[in-house]
Amino acid sequence: MPEYYDDWWFEDLPPRAKKHAEFLGYDQKTWDDDAKVAYDKKSFAECTVAEKRSARFLGYDPIDEKLDIWWDDTDPDTQKAAIVLGWDQHKWDHDWAIYDLPCEHWDWKDMTDEQKDAAMHFGYSRALWDETDEDDDAEFGGMAASVKPPKMSSSQPQQEKKEEEAAYESEDSEDEAAAPASSKPAKKSSDKTKKKIIVSKAFGGSGGGDFDHMNNRKITEITVWADDHCVNSLAVKYVGSVKKAGDRTSGEEKTLKLQKGEYIDTVIVRSNNLVQCLTFKTNKGATLGPCGGKGWPKARFGKDHEGKEETLRAPQGGYMLCGIMGGAGVHLDRIAFRWGPIPSSMQS
Repeated sequence: MPEYYDDWWFEDLPPRAKKHAEFLGYDQKTWDDDAKVAYDKKSFAECTVAEKRSARFLGYDPIDEKLDIWWDDTDPDTQKAAIVLGWDQHKWDHDWAIYDLPCEHWDWKDMTDEQKDAAMHFGYSRALWDETDEDDDAEFGGMAASVKPPKMSSSQPQQEKKEEEAAYESEDSEDEAAAPASSKPAKKSSDKTKKKIIVSKAFGGSGGGDFDHMNNRKITEITVWADDHCVNSLAVKYVGSVKKAGDRTSGEEKTLKLQKGEYIDTVIVRSNNLVQCLTFKTNKGATLGPCGGKGWPKARFGKDHEGKEETLRAPQGGYMLCGIMGGAGVHLDRIAFRWGPIPSSMQS
């Protein structure tokens, strides 16, 4: 899997990732503060392929961020590319994602030129599409030489776009050549880096398959599926991605959408051998839950009986919930919480 850098501090970014961030308009302050930059102010149709690729390389998803609009409001070039990958109006308007479409299982080497064009339109290169650790810039350059570029919006002439991408790819190649041959550099030892992430203890049992959402700079939405006894699964929408814990979406579904400047600072957990109940609270007083119950009666089929409830509050010093990890199978077996620093742009 490729490394996504959206949860890194700017000073810790490897040279190539920093180049992509700067190309989108970031500098150290705007990156670390999660501030808006030139790329954020553009519509999807206004973004070049290079900009969309840089965003996706860094861990953002231009589709989620810039195309949360109705099919009829989408530009014709995007509609054409979407149809090639498997969307239609119904699937688009009902928020089907790439991973919900058959193209999720395509390998780049087996795709037609038209399919590659469509993927490139949404910011993919071969390495990003196949989710490999290959040199993404080299792959993109080679691909662009063998496949005609995706159609552009009328806001940017084709020749201008070609010149921009050629110059950008050349800079990236020089940057890679100058970088050490080893893998990504070790993170710098600074006070900011040392205090970046705090992970809670795990709540629940030892069952289920492991999952880890890693560290993210912002949570925008949480959905929990739970019944009267326990939590079955949950999905967390971060900036640029949706990550799940468990696949069973039975029971009652509850969702919390966080507003600008809002973050989760309190979690209430009831657990025994399973995660029985979850409640999330934000700095602005919004609450999701309680989601779940108190397990099963002790004598019923040996099921998980009522566990202990515990309240977790964000560590002092400006922290917020930035990710979860644990194990999940038929139910959510266990959960632990990642606390990261609140960006200064979100602090009151």
